[in-house]
Amino acid sequence: MIVTTLWMLHISLVSLSLSLFIWRGIHMWREAPIQLHVWKRIIPDMIDTLLLISGMSLAYILGFAPWHDDWLLIKLVGLIVYIFLGFMALREFGTLWLKRMYFMLALLVATYMIAVAHSQSVFPWH
Repeated sequence: MIVTTLWMLHISLVSLSLSLFIWRGIHMWREAPIQLHVWKRIIPDMIDTLLLISGMSLAYILGFAPWHDDWLLIKLVGLIVYIFLGFMALREFGTLWLKRMYFMLALLVATYMIAVAHSQSVFPWH
């Protein structure tokens, strides 16, 4: 019961986090900055923190560990790459075409991470 609830929370947080990232990316793409700091930083950071906690809790409860499960390790590496690319895409300075490229790459990495989580394989499309 707790695993199902935690899993549903995790999936919901993934959806919410990606939706907010895409929304912020659309504003960046259109060069229409978001004025409210709470929507730019506070709410996404809170959701991402809860997402990380729920993921770590699920891994612990289910007995997964990055040093035993290569798919989880690659997902964590993907998370670091996704965070870097997202930061570069949504920063306040830089050329628009470069920020757009970082945004698209971040979405590709997020898609790969979801596929890895779903298949529990480093090569989810193999």
